[in-house]
Amino acid sequence: MQQLQGAAVRNDDLAVMPKIKIPEGMYRRMAECKQKPLIVDQKPRNLFVPGLRPFLRVMSNHLARSSLFAPINSGGGKNTTGSGGENRKKYHTGSLLVSRRDAEIKYWGEQLTEAHADVWMQVIYEAIKHPLGEIFEIKGAQFLSAIGRANGGNDYDWLKKTLLSLHHASLVIEVWQGSKSPSEPRQLKLKIGKSEFGEGDLEAIRLIEKFRYVGATKSFQLSIDTRWHLMYENKEFALIDSQKRMQLKTNIAKALQRLIATSNSVEQRYALESEENGVKGIKEIFQYTGRLRDFSNALKLAISDLKNAKIISDGYLEISTKNKLQIVLKKLISRGQQ
Repeated sequence: MQQLQGAAVRNDDLAVMPKIKIPEGMYRRMAECKQKPLIVDQKPRNLFVPGLRPFLRVMSNHLARSSLFAPINSGGGKNTTGSGGENRKKYHTGSLLVSRRDAEIKYWGEQLTEAHADVWMQVIYEAIKHPLGEIFEIKGAQFLSAIGRANGGNDYDWLKKTLLSLHHASLVIEVWQGSKSPSEPRQLKLKIGKSEFGEGDLEAIRLIEKFRYVGATKSFQLSIDTRWHLMYENKEFALIDSQKRMQLKTNIAKALQRLIATSNSVEQRYALESEENGVKGIKEIFQYTGRLRDFSNALKLAISDLKNAKIISDGYLEISTKNKLQIVLKKLISRGQQ
């Protein structure tokens, strides 16, 4: 038999070779490796969104269904938009956001509002014109006009503050293959970032990766992490009519617009309160801390708001077969996904 170059290892040598101690936790990591989430390509690439039109904006379904953006005020004082009680700015430090069972999202940053959602969707709309990962410039006046804001000095300060909040906002995202029941094992589909217990590793993705404001030209230089394209693949996104959104008077109506855009179903039902089987109610998703009665009244106003903007044809509250209060929304499909 032809021998390999170098010293050959005989069978009887194997008995005296030292045993290799497997480090603690290695078996767990080996098991995790069997679940192969999508490999991230960090090279610049364009974000392709089928069906996107000039009046439409886009948001990842998993973000749109979560409590990352909530219909609350952005400052202190009495909250008049329906989040309940006094509105003090809330900060998250690795909080697990309210979301569907197929996504786990940890978040670091201030509680974001519907105003932040408007800016974030416009940033993504601008970023689509450039390869992700590369710096692009936006003009403050044009950007403010695109989201229905004036362009005075206070508006520039507001935009700068809002973009900085999105720059600081950091997430770790895990998406799982859906299971028919909570007792069934799940398969990891996608993972962006890393968050280990205690003093373990931490790696997050920002909503806006790089931020710079140029005072002389009143412009912003931004970049979006290349990994964001993973959240929009396989049509996992909601298309939202920005012109109709600007007609909405209540933040809860804006939150409902984002939520119903994540589904192609014309008639949609959502429980107001979270259920024992793990299904989250919109009261919790919207971070509403007031009474259920007040939330119901706020939803009725939002339904009227959505109907006036021709986003839904009808909407009402009803008692479900589980004897729980739920909202029914009948979506209008006209100029693309609402």
